[in-house]
Amino acid sequence: MKFFKQIILFSSIALIATSCISSNEFQPVENFDIGQPEVNSAPAFKLDEFTIDTRYNKQMYVRTSETTVDYAPYSHWVISPEILLRNFISGAANQQKTVGTLSVKVLAIELRQEDNTAYFVADYTLQTKGTAIVNRIVSTSKLTNFKPELFAKAYREFALKLLTDINSKLAKK
Repeated sequence: MKFFKQIILFSSIALIATSCISSNEFQPVENFDIGQPEVNSAPAFKLDEFTIDTRYNKQMYVRTSETTVDYAPYSHWVISPEILLRNFISGAANQQKTVGTLSVKVLAIELRQEDNTAYFVADYTLQTKGTAIVNRIVSTSKLTNFKPELFAKAYREFALKLLTDINSKLAKK
């Protein structure tokens, strides 16, 4: 019995000592957003269907190899990236005078670790007066390193690129 008490005592001391000298530092969770577009970038469309791959919840995903995707444990979107993009686009939409209906399907929102590239893909359909414009937007942004704020900035640039493409298609109508 005395032997077991000594083992428990030494185990407790070892546990306390290793936790006190541990090199793990506290790392707070950071939350990121993409903001809102400028008012003058407002296309005239009604936002309809908006979908995104369900794996993209609030986590920021990092592709570590061709077949492996991990997430940045301390970096999150403030809300899901689908809602961020939907709010961004709907903030630009002129609800007073609509000339079409927009549907968007986001296929990829990830950082590629091998070359520090932010990678985004979305398909959209713009339905206007009996015609449908279907397009795919692929955006890559080379980042100097993986900083979540740079990834969030690249996501905002992707959202602006999507709006610019939609605007140019509307202008040709």
